[in-house]
Amino acid sequence: DREAQAADSILPTDSAPVKPLLLPPFPTPSPPHTPSQCSLMVTGLSLKVRDVEVRPLCIADVEQVLELQQENYAPELLEGQEVFESIIKRQARFCRAIVHAGRLVGYLVAHLHPRDGPPPALAVALPDSGFPDDGVVFVHDACISKEFQGRGLLRVMLSTIDQRQGMACVAVQGAQVVWEKLGFMAVRSAEDSGYGEGSVLMMCGSRPARDPEENLMQGNAERAPVVVRVRS
Repeated sequence: DREAQAADSILPTDSAPVKPLLLPPFPTPSPPHTPSQCSLMVTGLSLKVRDVEVRPLCIADVEQVLELQQENYAPELLEGQEVFESIIKRQARFCRAIVHAGRLVGYLVAHLHPRDGPPPALAVALPDSGFPDDGVVFVHDACISKEFQGRGLLRVMLSTIDQRQGMACVAVQGAQVVWEKLGFMAVRSAEDSGYGEGSVLMMCGSRPARDPEENLMQGNAERAPVVVRVRS
């Protein structure tokens, strides 16, 4: 369908797992920042890819995040300003922006999440605590402007994040091919976490749980993939 085709265009056709780039660590921005301050803050640490720049996502970017979300996402999956601000404030080291000529054309927001708990609730701001150092990196949302799809920019953003403890996301709509190309596998249903009918938890590179039968973030990795919550 058209949604799957659009999602597929976000990445090149290769199916190799994400390999972290050898970059200096991205600094953690202390909000608020203006977009110009964000650029100055990461001078020498941002990543240039052709005519775009990958840098940390800042509070000042949220207005453009909401616009990009509105343009590329179904109404029932839209989230409010407080959700994005809560992730950036508490887990900025896992949030990325793609900028072209001073305009936000892509973003990724992620955070640490307990590997033995259910996926975080949809459209709910993050709490002040509860981000275990040994948790997985949960990709809460990722979006690439349609005019910049097909350039592998989602892969680039992910490659700047520490993935040694594994990553997770929830599949919901019509873009499972995107995350399959990145090495993610379906684990179990995520319907009970409010992501809607047919949603499924997907994981990549996570070490096994001590007791897989009691670990809600683990499950049957052979379950057929559904779709991934990614804005295309």
